[in-house]
Amino acid sequence: MSTTQSHLGGKSQKSIFARDNIIISSGFSKVPSCEYAVWDTRNMAEAVARESLSKGQSVINWLMNRQHDIMYTFGKGQMGIGIWRFDESHPTFLKPYGETMSTQPVIGFSLMPPSCNDVRKHEINRGLKVLNNKTMNIIGFSLKNRIDSFQPELYPAHPSDQPANTPENWVAGTDVDPNLTEFTEEDWHACEASGGIKKVKIVSSAELKKENEEMKVQLKAANDKIAALEAELAALKA
Repeated sequence: MSTTQSHLGGKSQKSIFARDNIIISSGFSKVPSCEYAVWDTRNMAEAVARESLSKGQSVINWLMNRQHDIMYTFGKGQMGIGIWRFDESHPTFLKPYGETMSTQPVIGFSLMPPSCNDVRKHEINRGLKVLNNKTMNIIGFSLKNRIDSFQPELYPAHPSDQPANTPENWVAGTDVDPNLTEFTEEDWHACEASGGIKKVKIVSSAELKKENEEMKVQLKAANDKIAALEAELAALKA
């Protein structure tokens, strides 16, 4: 076991394994200023790199696409998702690739399974952003491409949705590697355009109840109007 003082600030800290022996952590300095640090698990006495991460005061979380060494950062209340390239040969280990901005503060972010990628758009990841206005945005992250054709090198094998083990075997202590699957030329032809960012409304139970009551009132008014029109029609036929 190794212990070290990672960030001197009093706020929460987050970390992720970028390699089997490399940890990237995020936290705050005494100033306080948001920063990240890179650690080698073989010698935790001192960080091998330490750099500024964000101007905001949100705790920064990490997600990573290890197949392409792309890292995503987000903090609750911030307006964007940071995009970085992990590079062990670079002095700071992380190269900023920019960020994707929202019109509302982000309160949550997660990567979707690889099977959700739109291969026609050369997406390597799709993310789900939960925003402060009770909506969820699906956003695609694509690599640059100059050819309008399927690029299999972008899509190495990834875990499929078919289980490789059974609950009984797992409880008994038997570990099994996941089943893998790959995108193919058929997926290229079958994949439909996503239409860009999609928005999904998040509705609470109280809001659903209110909406339901309003719909009942509207339905009663429509039924009353229909009954009145039917009565008028009957009177005209008499």
